[in-house]
Amino acid sequence: MAPPVHEAVEGVDRITRLEIRGMRAIADLTLDTLDTRGLTVLLGENGSGKSSVIEALAILKKFAEVKGAVGVLNLTHGGLDTLLRQGAKELAFAVEIAGAGPRLRYEIAFARVGTETKVTWETLVRFDVEGETPFPVIGRDIEEFYRFDPSTKGMVPVTGVSGGELLALPASVFSTPEMRRLGDALSRILVRTTYEVSPLWMLNEQNRFEGPRVPDPIAPTQTLNRLGGNLASAVHELKNGSDASAERFIERCRLGLGGDFSDLKTRATGVGRIELYAYFQCLPDPVPARALSEGQLAFILLVAETMLAERCSIAAFDEPERHFHPSLVARAAGLLEALGRSCPVIVATHADAFLDALTTPAESAVLLDLDEHRATRARRIPTPRATETSAAPQVA
Repeated sequence: MAPPVHEAVEGVDRITRLEIRGMRAIADLTLDTLDTRGLTVLLGENGSGKSSVIEALAILKKFAEVKGAVGVLNLTHGGLDTLLRQGAKELAFAVEIAGAGPRLRYEIAFARVGTETKVTWETLVRFDVEGETPFPVIGRDIEEFYRFDPSTKGMVPVTGVSGGELLALPASVFSTPEMRRLGDALSRILVRTTYEVSPLWMLNEQNRFEGPRVPDPIAPTQTLNRLGGNLASAVHELKNGSDASAERFIERCRLGLGGDFSDLKTRATGVGRIELYAYFQCLPDPVPARALSEGQLAFILLVAETMLAERCSIAAFDEPERHFHPSLVARAAGLLEALGRSCPVIVATHADAFLDALTTPAESAVLLDLDEHRATRARRIPTPRATETSAAPQVA
């Protein structure tokens, strides 16, 4: 039986379906029912496509934040030649979005045209009635943009618009509810590949003064930054929310830091900067973040991330079990399973212990492997082990 629909889906858009075509090992891959499955765990050998799924979501997020999809591919992701599967004619992504209105479907494709990478086509459609022909909102091919014209009830060209993709167009051109929903949903994608939890001596040796061990300029925080360097601000935010939220945060941290852990607090360490301290009942003084172990710090980061991410459109984590003792892998699985009750979650992992710790492993697992053409295929393979209900501790 499939897990229940998310507890917090109503009125908030989530990404319910992801399609990738022509990306490295992936010829054609679809992950659907993300909204009802909650947690999707990608398992497979190196090179089977797990990290490409995570990267595809990172690319889509940047489309909502950076004007110029081709520039995103070229400047950040190595260009089309790095991304495109050998023999494929185009790289394409599609997402479906639902929750705050009728279901939307957005598609974008890239190909080499002469010596340049071009957006070859792009569409946004709305499904007013399931099962019927979708309502076209906007679209484009290599040369022209189109929009739906209510007077003619058809798509008409838009003149006076230079190149680029739909999401980069000025708001005055296509200021429609569907475009706003699309941009908002893509911007709320969370992709987490790593935290900077290297020990202080290593950071000093490499002259790197970033990450959660370093005092953080205090600022309002709705999400952790790329390396988790604003953890102190995130803790300050979580501790100063509702009493129930603050208590839940500390209780979840205790799962990884031990029964004698009592609190996390921040202290001012300079003009506009704060530092994180952990309190343990058996120690006379608190332990600063710079002195915590990599695993302890990574666990606090994961707790903060999963609580801040509850309003994301989708959250993707690449090997979240890194730095954790085997006993903590089950705790991490519980945190991500709890997040999956609020938004769709995709996890790429090599750890069987992560899958074993889930409540319904068979419902979550997706095995990625390569077929005879070295193309990724996705399979759901129930096993006796996966059908057993885990006895792992549950996360409230």
